[in-house]
Amino acid sequence: MHLLQIEDNAGDVMLVREALKTVETKVEHNVVEDGQAALDFLERCAPYTLTPCPDVILLDLNLPQKTGYELLQELKQHPRFKGIPIIVFTSTADPHEVHRCYALGANAFMVKPMMLQEYVAVVRTFVEFWKTCQVPPLFPST
Repeated sequence: MHLLQIEDNAGDVMLVREALKTVETKVEHNVVEDGQAALDFLERCAPYTLTPCPDVILLDLNLPQKTGYELLQELKQHPRFKGIPIIVFTSTADPHEVHRCYALGANAFMVKPMMLQEYVAVVRTFVEFWKTCQVPPLFPST
């Protein structure tokens, strides 16, 4: 499984990395810190020319340059990337924000837990769930 985490908080990146060590599934974990870097990664622009297309995206909403909302909307309207499952993984539990993300095309919305054990459990759960899902293959642009 190839996971792209779009997150500007180094602490959250470290927590996801640690949680991924506890799963049985082999997960290739790539991280970018903002929405523009995410687009560059997906389009395989330098320095991401050799990176694999992710099977799943883990998206924070509070990002510099391009917000998670903007990126979510752009990816779900993009002909090549709209099929990639996007899990919003953020600190807010505001029902309006949850609704907004699903309206923009999020495949799941999860709140970042405050306790380490719960954080690990949430990451394990989404990895186990998405590894069993069938998603459409992404074809390179012509």
